[in-house]
Amino acid sequence: MSKIINPRLFSQQFGVPKADIDKAGFLDPLLNADTKLFIDPLLLRKSGNATLRTKGVAAFRKRTADIVSLLMASPTNSGPAWTAALRLLDLHERRETCLGYGGAGTSGSSRPDGLKTRILNTTRDIVKLGVTNPEIIGLMGIFEDDVGPDTISDMTTNSLLGVLQEITLGFCSKYSIPTGKFIWGWRSMSCPLTPS
Repeated sequence: MSKIINPRLFSQQFGVPKADIDKAGFLDPLLNADTKLFIDPLLLRKSGNATLRTKGVAAFRKRTADIVSLLMASPTNSGPAWTAALRLLDLHERRETCLGYGGAGTSGSSRPDGLKTRILNTTRDIVKLGVTNPEIIGLMGIFEDDVGPDTISDMTTNSLLGVLQEITLGFCSKYSIPTGKFIWGWRSMSCPLTPS
């Protein structure tokens, strides 16, 4: 495993008292290495953060419902609906969250299209059996090999990026933490300016 050189916490980087981060119910992550934690979509509705409980759940449900709708419109693994479902099932690790299995960095990773294809095919098969809850995608770790908490977390994170940004920017505004723009797909988003 890689060694973390000069570990730097969010609280240290921005001069925010750790007690204030704890009081807000937030994680004080390392900014130059991944924190070995993952977002479980099935726990969003139990979050202590009201924005995650409402907007977060809604964002995740919308993304998964859109994927299921596209799968039902695409009986085969080809065509525009299939391509759109593949695109919506975003399994890239977001380096901005500092979550994952990375050692001495937060560079993130992606999953092969073959894994995405298996997840989508299994989801379509389950929905054809009559399971209509779109959150079934969050349970793929039960049904598919090579789908662990990190993969489910990355899928969830990509569904929640706008909500996570809203929560983060609210905290940054309160503490005058500088933010900058980064590109996510076709969108420009803001986040704290962290060390490279």
